[in-house]
Amino acid sequence: MPRGYPLRRSRALGAATLVAPLLGAALLTACTSDDDSSAPVAGAMTAPAESGPPAIQPGSPGEPNTTGSPTIAPDTWSTADVEFATMMIPHHAQALEMSQLAPDRAQSPKVKAMAARIEAEQEPEIELFQAYLEERGQEVPPADWRTHGHGHHSGSGELQMEGMATEEELEALKAAKGSAFDEMFLRMMIRHHQGALTMIDKWGDTPGEIRMNEMASEVGVTQQGEINRMNDLLAEL
Repeated sequence: MPRGYPLRRSRALGAATLVAPLLGAALLTACTSDDDSSAPVAGAMTAPAESGPPAIQPGSPGEPNTTGSPTIAPDTWSTADVEFATMMIPHHAQALEMSQLAPDRAQSPKVKAMAARIEAEQEPEIELFQAYLEERGQEVPPADWRTHGHGHHSGSGELQMEGMATEEELEALKAAKGSAFDEMFLRMMIRHHQGALTMIDKWGDTPGEIRMNEMASEVGVTQQGEINRMNDLLAEL
């Protein structure tokens, strides 16, 4: 069993451990009085609320009941959600490039298996992030990390691609073979995964959408488990 990823300060934690409650939150009904009102999240697109039949709100002891209409809580996305998806696409793309070197260069079958696992997981995640942006009418970046600031620092806001390898490091990885490749690959990929966790943590400080909570949580839990496994493999080399 992989050790869990403690998403400190991140709202993704709730989606990681309480997926059902989060989905239930999207359907939460709230009884309101005639003078109650709510405002949409600033800077975010808000789905229209849906109403249902009247509901009874029990009053406090000695006070009358009130009648209201249940509503489905609106789901919103923020500019931070869009930026996070935009950054994760090229970030994952570099992990794929690194993993695709393993079949011809790695010596350890376990390292080869880890690289194959990363490739199998992150390629469909790229497609999910691309679809997320398309569905919200946002620009979809190419799955090419070289077009995003050549690695370490990219993004118009606070979020940056963390843990990225430089061109020089990738060239060294391509030139390595056998056990030297195994160790270099594991160390670079651990740093790369840790960078993704840092990005999730930074993004998690901002309000956003339930769907992005779920996606980021899935990435965080998966990559923390792989970090744990890669550290074990390093110890075995």
